[in-house]
Amino acid sequence: MSAYPNFRLDGQIALITRASKGLGWGIARAMADAGAMVVLTARTASALQQLAAEIRAEGGTTLPHERPPGAPVPGLLPPPG
Repeated sequence: MSAYPNFRLDGQIALITRASKGLGWGIARAMADAGAMVVLTARTASALQQLAAEIRAEGGTTLPHERPPGAPVPGLLPPPG
């Protein structure tokens, strides 16, 4: 249940980096609660899968993506430089 029921992101995509813990985890949950499809990135695949499962269990849509430090997200962002 969202703390802000009038804040909706239905049909939007939210890219959340460092989503496996802390602030990234909280932002990912909030964006999913607001209706966004969340793309989750972090260095720890197991933590991402756990968060993705929690979001999906509550009816959200996720795309978890394990990413080494400094690596671009293929197909989503251009490489740096």
